[in-house]
Amino acid sequence: MNFLYPIFAIAFSALAIPIIIHLFNFKKFKKVLFSDIRFLQEIKQETNKKSQLKHYLILLSRLLALGALVFAFMQPYLGEKISNQKGSKCISIFIDNSYSMITQEKDIPLLSLAKNKAINIINNSANADQFQILTQEFSAAENRILDKQQALAAVNNIISSPQSRNINAILQKQQNILNANASENKSIVYISDFQKNKTPLPSTFKGVAPVYLVPIQASITNNVTLDSAWFETPNIQLNQPNTLNVRVINYNADKGVNTSLQLTNNGQIKTVKNVNLNAGETQLISIPYSTAQSGWQQMQLHLTDYPLSFDDTLYLAANVVANSSVLLVNDNSNNPYLNAVFRTGNNFRVDNAVGNNVKTNQFDNYSLVVLSNMNSISPNLQIELERYIQKGGNVLVFPGNAINLNNYNETIGKLSSMAFANADTSKLQVSQINKDHSAIKDLFDRIPENVDLPKCSKHYPMRASTFSTEQKIFGFSSGDAFLTQIKNGNGNIYLCASPADLNSSNFTNSYWFLPILFKIAFNSSNEPIHNYTIGKDALVQAKSIDQKEENLYHLNNEKWDAIPEQQNIRGSVQINLNNAVKNAGLYSLATPNSNNPMYVGLNYTRTESELIHWVPSDLKNKIGLTNASVLLDDASISTALKTNLGNSNIWKYCLIAALLFLLIEIILVRSVRE
Repeated sequence: MNFLYPIFAIAFSALAIPIIIHLFNFKKFKKVLFSDIRFLQEIKQETNKKSQLKHYLILLSRLLALGALVFAFMQPYLGEKISNQKGSKCISIFIDNSYSMITQEKDIPLLSLAKNKAINIINNSANADQFQILTQEFSAAENRILDKQQALAAVNNIISSPQSRNINAILQKQQNILNANASENKSIVYISDFQKNKTPLPSTFKGVAPVYLVPIQASITNNVTLDSAWFETPNIQLNQPNTLNVRVINYNADKGVNTSLQLTNNGQIKTVKNVNLNAGETQLISIPYSTAQSGWQQMQLHLTDYPLSFDDTLYLAANVVANSSVLLVNDNSNNPYLNAVFRTGNNFRVDNAVGNNVKTNQFDNYSLVVLSNMNSISPNLQIELERYIQKGGNVLVFPGNAINLNNYNETIGKLSSMAFANADTSKLQVSQINKDHSAIKDLFDRIPENVDLPKCSKHYPMRASTFSTEQKIFGFSSGDAFLTQIKNGNGNIYLCASPADLNSSNFTNSYWFLPILFKIAFNSSNEPIHNYTIGKDALVQAKSIDQKEENLYHLNNEKWDAIPEQQNIRGSVQINLNNAVKNAGLYSLATPNSNNPMYVGLNYTRTESELIHWVPSDLKNKIGLTNASVLLDDASISTALKTNLGNSNIWKYCLIAALLFLLIEIILVRSVRE
């Protein structure tokens, strides 16, 4: 055991006072007259012994009370002797500026209270002390070590951030900065509301610097959030019903909420719905959506909630095309069944091409490329297919009647991770159907169990590799696929086991053929719905450009413009929107000279919406860090940072012991008098 103020040990000399009092009884004797003293002799010896014992106990209790009081002033603590009373000091202060800190306690935002705590810490430090001020941003400027005045200025400039990181990442960042500093004494201060969803306990952080946790929490944690929204289909089709699902959560544990949900499309109010939520209820709301206007649809969902409003709006953007462009690649002659499906006038723009005459980048003008009657794939066609699929294109393959197996396994097999076998001419019935696949889902109101599925008299058995991303649409009882989809890079390849003719199967003549090919074509032509979260990986594919500075893609709205991270990958530009913006909204993404921008919806994270936090007692018991202390008042914070003792409260127990010994003394004194 060591002592913070050992100089108070001099007060132990005061222990002589009660000893002197007991050794020299200064009390004056009083003469008492007795009429008969014959009984005094026999109780004299016994009375003297009891009286002497009680006086010794009184002396002991007084000595212990005084000694405990002296120990309290010396402030004992466990551990090694303090070495940081002198020398340079560096304090890393994290101030949680995530959106949960917008909530108020007695009409004061938690972020303001947290900043005041940090300012008090800095003001109570020595002029030579150094500081690092860290927020959720993790910006490069926050890696700097600051003096006292610079630290105060940095704290005053902190504003709310859409970022939300967990405690382990933040503590590790603070420790890394301190490790690079030469100061003799280092401390970590973590000021936050300690939300449970971003403070997983016990902490996995491993560090050497003492950690001081300072909770700043609101007493009211009610909130209603517009949690998420998505379309049931992966894209929006023109003049077709599309269902928009919206999840709304009421985090009020004690009362229900009545609010309104509004959908705005391209600046015009499209739908308004009343929403009634019970206490703690999560509700899924379906909104019918259709559009007769092609082009980019900029959608905004909004509900009314107070006071926490950052999570009350969601932004989505999607491009709806008027006509799907399809290229039919044949060996020699055009396929009449495919031409009948993809004929101009059925919302398709269709072209035919001969496989050996395909030009470089020709596929870029089409959303779907269909290969039919091809018995072998030329090297040029293989290169173009691979580039097109990796870029995000979609390919549908109907094999020829006499395919070259080696060629197919080297080309189509390479692109799809599927292995082809010799043709099987036995008559087989398709027995499996994937009703949840996007090519089947919503085709019919109900698919009966005994539905008539395609039959084939010739097919090429296909087997997927171990790591294949295959999603079967139709399959045989053997497990082999008749019609299947494989994800490859950013694109998809669809494979049919039979040629597209009536001699091989009745698929081309069945009622499945046209709607399934329609769905594949429409799903290929419409761009995905752009709905991203700020601070998370958000990769957008765009057309390839010459990456000169004047041609780079810009992300902007009416008041803001920036150039996000971007790079050319296999014929397309991959744009990372991760840290490109700070504010949620609808943004256009285009090169400076483009007249046809694409749009994206960027939203704040919803991890800040649930305001349930760790109470200080649970935080202290479950943090799992031996060098961590929970500090609740300014005095404890100041003392802890000066001494690195944290919650070393042995002095408090000494005070309690002193009071206890004084109570014992009082009881003994009264018993003596009685």
